[in-house]
Amino acid sequence: MFICIKHGDREQFLANTCCPLILLLQYLKHKLELPKTDLIDLCDEKGILKLLFLYRNPLESASRLLYARGTYIVCRVNQNKPVRGYTSITPILTSPETEMQELLQAQVGNLEKARLKQHQARVQEERRLQLASDGAMPGAQSSSAVKGKAGGKAVHVNLETLDEEPLRKTVGKKSLKG
Repeated sequence: MFICIKHGDREQFLANTCCPLILLLQYLKHKLELPKTDLIDLCDEKGILKLLFLYRNPLESASRLLYARGTYIVCRVNQNKPVRGYTSITPILTSPETEMQELLQAQVGNLEKARLKQHQARVQEERRLQLASDGAMPGAQSSSAVKGKAGGKAVHVNLETLDEEPLRKTVGKKSLKG
């Protein structure tokens, strides 16, 4: 399966998509003589991004993500280095259409909003975990719910008195003091 890649001043070449996504992106960087550290993506001729740089599994086959015989344009994803926020997406064309540039810029806004929302959720989760480990959350030290294997019911364990109680081993239905 092949796709057509447009770039520069009406230049184009074919690329094979029967490979992992990461290899396709590396090939495109090599072919266009872009630095290996550049973040790139593909968009269709209308300007709709494929968001290949966001895929969690870079070993997924590129043929599953792109249409065979489709025409795509390589775009450079520009980021603000300290915070890694998305600033712009520029197609690697000599004279891209205005509509395409406007659509790409609108997508940058959506990407940045999603990135900030994900970042805020991650920060809140880290704070919640920190508070739980510090014992600042109510009931964090006194008890903990653990799901048992047998009945699937939650069992509350009092962590403050755990060391004081004698340990018991259960064998079948019998209970032995240890």
